[in-house]
Amino acid sequence: ALADGGRSDVVYRMVNRTDAPGYGHLLKLGFKTLSESWDKPGSSMNHCMFGHIQEWFQNSIVGIRQAPDSVGFKRLLLRPELVGDLTSASGHYDGMHGRIESRWRIENGQFFWRVVVPPNTAAEVHVPAADAGRVTESSRPTAQAPGVTFLRAEPARGPNERIARAVFSVGSGQYEFRSSLRQD
Repeated sequence: ALADGGRSDVVYRMVNRTDAPGYGHLLKLGFKTLSESWDKPGSSMNHCMFGHIQEWFQNSIVGIRQAPDSVGFKRLLLRPELVGDLTSASGHYDGMHGRIESRWRIENGQFFWRVVVPPNTAAEVHVPAADAGRVTESSRPTAQAPGVTFLRAEPARGPNERIARAVFSVGSGQYEFRSSLRQD
């Protein structure tokens, strides 16, 4: 609910805490699985009630979602969230049409994002970008990139999202987007 409401920054702060109750606290204690209790090292060590953060990692941080009107991941919504001090993330989802991949990093104010859209699917891709007109795909302006159609520019969603987005429609294939996160 927090992520859907544009508050992935709050989820990130909760997950990143190194004191109890926080996932970072469990890591600090050396846990490799999730404990039944936040503060009791002898309890059961495999409880999915604390394990649902994986959905946030996939949907929000890596940005792999099914489009709202889609079935079976036929249409994708790829929209990573840039939160906290994260400078990279990667992940995949094995859907019925094939593997969906998202791998992004930030270097020197530049956003680099590699996505793979499986065969017989399409995606709406939301690229974080200070200037939608300067986004490239495989080192070409997006207007010259095969299979990439510009849909719209979106402003940042309120005070908690750091950057605007350039939104594109793409078919199956591998794409390498690059954008600037800074206004020049």
